[in-house]
This record gives sequence, structure tokens and C-alpha cells, in this order.
Amino acid sequence: MTAITLIELMCVAVIISAIWGIGITVYRSRQDEMRTNQAISDILELGVRLDRYNVERGVYPNTLAQLGANIRPDPWGKAYGYVMVPKPPAVCTLCRRDKFLHPINTDYDLYSMGVDGKSAKAITAQPSQDDIIRINDGAYIGLVSKYQ
Repeated sequence: MTAITLIELMCVAVIISAIWGIGITVYRSRQDEMRTNQAISDILELGVRLDRYNVERGVYPNTLAQLGANIRPDPWGKAYGYVMVPKPPAVCTLCRRDKFLHPINTDYDLYSMGVDGKSAKAITAQPSQDDIIRINDGAYIGLVSKYQ
């Protein structure tokens, strides 16, 4: 009959802990990826609704609330950011801006503030790096950090 030594038990505990740690890291990474994909999907859906509103009324709404019910928060529980861009876009004081300080859209800004819930007008600013945004009038929708 063989007995299990304390060293063997400690080795098994270390191996189980390592596997558990790797599993948790992979799970959280996938969870963040799913939330980002959900925000992209929500922004696409809201964009369609905003464009339909514009076609029907000839102007974009002042707030997302004007689209009606069923506007859920982003995957992190915050409201989506929305700014109607006035004509000409250069005069917009609330619009998101690129590294040259030009507005990133000519129709409307639509974004999620991401994991940290913080954002800045300049998309190159550190608080904006985890934001999921719509850029170039919908030509790009995704993480700011992957756009630059």
C-alpha cells in the first residue's frame, strides 16, 4: 500500500490552481469579447433605427429616447452615448474627435464607454481606448484601440 506524501498533495494543489487560474483568465477574456460584440451589435441596430428615423422625418433625433422604447443599456450597464452632429460638423462642441481634432462622423456619434465607463471627446485620449464607437459614418464600428 502506498501512501500519498505531503509533497505529492502540494504538487497536485499547485497544478489544480494553475489550471484554475488559466481557466478563469480565458473565461474573463471571452466574456469581455462577448460584451464588446454585443455593444457592436447594439450600435449597428441603433444606427439602423436612427437612419430610419431620419428617412421618415428628415432629421436625426436629438436623443435616443426619441426612437421609442426598447433601448437597453450597453453590456456594462451604462447608457449608449449619442450626439446628433450639426451642419457643418466642425462647429460641433460635443462631437467625438480624431487625433487631428476633426469630428469622426458627419451625421451622428454613437458609442459605448466600454468597461471603465469613462470617455473623452478625443478618441486618442486614454479614457476612450476601451470605448466601442461608430466612426466615419458607420464605416468602422468597434474598439477605439483597434481603430488607430
